[in-house]
Amino acid sequence: MRTITIFNHKGGCGKTTTAINLASTLAGTKRRVLLVDLDPQAHSTVGCGVREEEVELSTWDVLKGTGAADPPLGLADIAWEVFEGFYLAPAGVGLATIEQTLAGTEARDERLKRLTERLDGTYDFVLIDCGPGLGLLAVNALMAAREVIIPVDLGFFSIYGLARTLQALEMVTERTGHSPVVHVLATMYDTRARTMRRSLAALRNQYGPKVLDTVIHFNVDLREAAAMGSPIAEFRPRARGHEDYRALAQEVLASGLHLEFESAAREEVEDGQREEAVVDRKVEAVYGAIPIDNGVRFVCHAPGATQVRVAGDFNQWSTAEPESAMAPTDVPAVWRSEYRLPPGRYAYRLVIDGRWCCDPANPYVESNPYGELNSVVEIQ
Repeated sequence: MRTITIFNHKGGCGKTTTAINLASTLAGTKRRVLLVDLDPQAHSTVGCGVREEEVELSTWDVLKGTGAADPPLGLADIAWEVFEGFYLAPAGVGLATIEQTLAGTEARDERLKRLTERLDGTYDFVLIDCGPGLGLLAVNALMAAREVIIPVDLGFFSIYGLARTLQALEMVTERTGHSPVVHVLATMYDTRARTMRRSLAALRNQYGPKVLDTVIHFNVDLREAAAMGSPIAEFRPRARGHEDYRALAQEVLASGLHLEFESAAREEVEDGQREEAVVDRKVEAVYGAIPIDNGVRFVCHAPGATQVRVAGDFNQWSTAEPESAMAPTDVPAVWRSEYRLPPGRYAYRLVIDGRWCCDPANPYVESNPYGELNSVVEIQ
């Protein structure tokens, strides 16, 4: 399941139009899509032909956790079917008070994230439409998102505000560690206007691969469809606006393959790192300098060695003393010795067939006067 938030600080740039028409067009490709209206003005709800007075349960009820339902109320429980494959979780005016309602609540900026996680397998896409600004609702939408689409209407103020919107996303990432993939979508584009052609070129030049190839052209049919409470796919399927959103849906579907490849590669690297960490912990537990009662046990893995000794602060760095010699064990290539020592901090080195080296199984080291590393063990 892919979760995409439609977000921009600025109003009037095509967020709701994009949310409704991208959701409906994706549903037209035989995907199950849920559009979550997180705007207190309920524009997506109205734009899908649902009147606010008809809504009994809204995203406000789900976010605040109304009632004693067991299991708790979820987004699928309040979803309206707009048409086959396209579902809407409607908004309510109560969203305007969500910050006061959830004041002091633990993890209040992750409520929507937990709700969408419960939907995995129910829908192919979850699209989230949020109002302008960066309040609690917007942070919830960003925290829940795997991807963010930022509509930009190519006017001066919108392009200027894009930098601020990206800064806001970076602030959320710095505070939470959550970093969704960001796409920029040019909207309301009029090829006849030279300033818009220049703005689009500047946008692509400045933000490069973040800018989607698809451009949403200015189209009166999109406005009429919104006024009629219908997606453009139903209202006028042959309109230019519908063709643009079909192209956007195809680009979103294609980008998903790239995201899945990146995610799989990242998981493979992380799995490798976890396996290495497990091996390292096992090595540290079996080999190295292991504190024991009243001393320390040295265990060394030295394949092919004929003699292994240990020299350190505790034996005046001498390899001549008999106790410096490590004894071979029943396990091939493993050597062992024990020293009875009082509590303290001791530096030491291994001497494998006459070659001095630090202990490869002990990560704790310090420099010595000869520019080499001594291993260090502390006994409590």
